[in-house]
Amino acid sequence: MNKNHAKLLLKLIFIIAALAFVFSKVEFEAVISQIKSVSPFYLLLAYILLVVAQIISSFRFSYYLETLGVSVNRLFCIGFYFAGMLCNTILPGGIGGDGYKVYFLKKHAYIPAKSSIRLIISDRASGLLWLLLLAYGAAYISAAHNMIIYFNYLLLVAVFSTIIGYLFSVRLLLKESLQTALGASVYSFFVQIISLLIVFAILKGMGVDDGYAGYGLLFLISSVLSIIPISIGGIGIRELTFIMGAAPLGLDADIGVAIGLIYFVINLICSLNGLFFWHRLEKLYK
Repeated sequence: MNKNHAKLLLKLIFIIAALAFVFSKVEFEAVISQIKSVSPFYLLLAYILLVVAQIISSFRFSYYLETLGVSVNRLFCIGFYFAGMLCNTILPGGIGGDGYKVYFLKKHAYIPAKSSIRLIISDRASGLLWLLLLAYGAAYISAAHNMIIYFNYLLLVAVFSTIIGYLFSVRLLLKESLQTALGASVYSFFVQIISLLIVFAILKGMGVDDGYAGYGLLFLISSVLSIIPISIGGIGIRELTFIMGAAPLGLDADIGVAIGLIYFVINLICSLNGLFFWHRLEKLYK
C-alpha cells in the first residue's frame, strides 16, 4: 500500500467511525425524514448559491495570480477552481486540488512551486479569516452568548486577535502586502456570507423558522475544522460538530446532521462541474 492509498484508507476509516458515532446519537429515520422534507426549490437554490460562491472564490484566486504578474481570463480561473474542487472530491488520497493547482501553474504559467504554494495558502487564509469573524458574529447572536461568562470581552479579544494574527501572518510569513490581503478579504467575505445563505436555504426548505444563528455557528465551526485533512468533503466532521453543539445551543441534532449530509451531496454535485473544464483548461489558459 502506497502513501496515497494509506491516506485515503485513514480518511475512510474516520468517516465511517464518525458517522457511526453520529447515528448512535440520533434516529436514522428522523434524519432521513428531515432530508426528504426539503423543498426541491431550496435545494436548487442552495446548489446555485454554492456555484456562485465557487465562482467568487475563483475571482479571488485570479486576483492573487495578478499579484504574481500572471494575467488570466476569468473563465479559465472558474474552470481551474472547479477542477481543483473535483480533485479534492474524487481524488482525496491522491494529488488533491491544491497539488493539481501547483502542478498546473508550474507547468503552464511557469510559477515556481514555492510561489504557488504561498499563493494557495494565502487564498485559504483569507477564507479562514472570514469564517472565524462570521463565527464570532453568529456566536454573539445565538444562545452561545449566554453560555460563557464575560462573553463580550472574550469576543472582542478573539476578533482583534484574529485580525492582528491574520495581518501579521500574511505580512511576515507569506510576504504579502496589506493592500493585497485587504483586497482578497472582500472576495472572502462574500464567499462565506453565501455559505451561510446555503445553510439558511436548507433550513428554510425544511420548514425550520428559528435557530438560524445557532445552526450557522455550528456550520462555520465545522467548516473551520474541515480544513484538517482527515475527511473527504468535510463529511463526518460537519455531522460530528452538529451532534456536539446542538444540545448546548438548544438545537435539533437531527436537523443539524441532515444539514451536514445535504451540504456534502450538494458540494459533491457542484464539484462535478470540474469535469466540463478538465480537458479545456490548457486551451482556456492560452
